[in-house]
Amino acid sequence: MAEWQRGSWKLYRIADTLEPVREGTGDLRSISDEVAVIRNGRVIRVETLDGKQLGSFSVKDEIWGYHAVLLGNAKLYLDDCKKARIVDFNGNVQLELHPRDVSDQGSRWSTDASVCDQGHNSSTDGRRILFDFATRKVPPLRHFLDSARTVTSLGWAEPEDNREEVRVVDTVTGKSCFSWHRSFPATYTQARSAAISPSGEFVAVTDGTTLSIYRLPKDCDSNTTIAK
Repeated sequence: MAEWQRGSWKLYRIADTLEPVREGTGDLRSISDEVAVIRNGRVIRVETLDGKQLGSFSVKDEIWGYHAVLLGNAKLYLDDCKKARIVDFNGNVQLELHPRDVSDQGSRWSTDASVCDQGHNSSTDGRRILFDFATRKVPPLRHFLDSARTVTSLGWAEPEDNREEVRVVDTVTGKSCFSWHRSFPATYTQARSAAISPSGEFVAVTDGTTLSIYRLPKDCDSNTTIAK
């Protein structure tokens, strides 16, 4: 269990009572039963809960928010709202993830919603990770006009998203296990509505008042698609 505020954090162990484990400075980015991820300025450290360092690495920008999330107890998901990567505890890239099709244009002018603040929804072993993000799906001419309007307004007239996508990706092979999407009005307030089971075998998706459960294939082959 953790308690944190900007620039500091405390770790506790839940027993018969709440037992303090340790505290420190920096931003606590992710925690499991065994490992914590802490950022101090440009440095991201991975440590055991009792403080033994397992690895560390530097990121390029101290201000921009990197999202670092534990995948199991051996690797991290890392995104900066432009790229998503699977890295080891020393920042070595094991895999680059592309949850959204390259040909599928979203509405983001400077960021990619499919790799922005993701990574929090994965199987316990970190083998499968769920992405839940909004995009904009329109005909090519409409997309061109929207892009031109965004440029001429210096980004202030950014078009609204009208589509939610949910994808599950294998963090070792990069292949897709599951792809689901639905459309919604541009004025709709979109919220993430999917979760993966701890075992990585099932995905739950809510659509309005309907809850659907999908069993994922044993092997990811990039061909599984559920269209809505």
